[in-house]
Amino acid sequence: MGKQLLAIIKNDLKIIFKSKMIFVMIGSLIVYSFYIGFIYSKVDIEPYSIYVYDENSVDVFTQNNIFSVASEDELYKKLDSDKEGIGILDIGSESKIILKDSGDAKVNNMKKLYANNLLEGNNTDVNVEVLKQENLEIKRRLEMTSVVVFFEITAISFLSIAAIFFKEKEMGVLNVYSIMPIHKILLILSKILVFTSIEIIFATILSIINIDYGVFSKVFGDVIIQILLLAPIMVTLGYIFSLIYKNFKQFIFAYIIIVILFTSPVFLFVSSPINWSGIKFFPTYYLFNNLYNAFFNNLIFNPYYYICWGIILGMLFVINVKLINREMIREGV
Repeated sequence: MGKQLLAIIKNDLKIIFKSKMIFVMIGSLIVYSFYIGFIYSKVDIEPYSIYVYDENSVDVFTQNNIFSVASEDELYKKLDSDKEGIGILDIGSESKIILKDSGDAKVNNMKKLYANNLLEGNNTDVNVEVLKQENLEIKRRLEMTSVVVFFEITAISFLSIAAIFFKEKEMGVLNVYSIMPIHKILLILSKILVFTSIEIIFATILSIINIDYGVFSKVFGDVIIQILLLAPIMVTLGYIFSLIYKNFKQFIFAYIIIVILFTSPVFLFVSSPINWSGIKFFPTYYLFNNLYNAFFNNLIFNPYYYICWGIILGMLFVINVKLINREMIREGV
């Protein structure tokens, strides 16, 4: 059985190289890295205005978005005129963050996090610390790298698995396999192993190029685990749609539904201030949210997530095997 699996993997890799998929991935690495390194991470996002009242007046602020005010009353007046501003009161031994309610809990939380990054412990001589620009750049690099990895797995690989399947069909590979004494389960297992390995290599290279090595080394294990969870789901799902449709043109219809309606909304509501409670009904929300949190070293273990993943993957695996058998019968084998 092991030799059969290796033979199928070897054949899958041969077809992948013939289809020039590797060159597409190399091109994607170059384009994505250029975008992350020279465009997205360099975008000058104007920060919130910070109004600080410190009764001890221990520091002079030179940062453009931080303003020192003379009194608590003046601070409130500033917030009345600047609805997006953030107030920091440093009175006695307590520091307090004051926000105008934006009407969106997610935006309010982002402001709180931003202000907390500016505050330093009360036992120090300096009450306010400016968030360093390089930290903002690393955050943007992590954010976009997680988005690109997710898009690569859910969209590009989903399309690639179909391209490989229809190439095999055109070459009569299924006909050959059907007359050989091999387990049908190995056909899908091979695809999972090959494409998951490719995605791990892609994500690792992309991360090393675009993220500081010291930062990525801390999250590498969690990121790889999430890829190991996400890639098999998308490979089996892509193979199912490939087996359902007769040709690649018909498959494109399903591809549009999956990419535009199934995965794209996730990017909007996880990595942006936009909030929508309905996003939790998208299965891909949990897959992307875990991958996103893994990049930021903020992954929380949830046993129910992994149990559901195992059940879903098992169901997809069974469906694949049945559809492969049906496809061989349809081909007249």
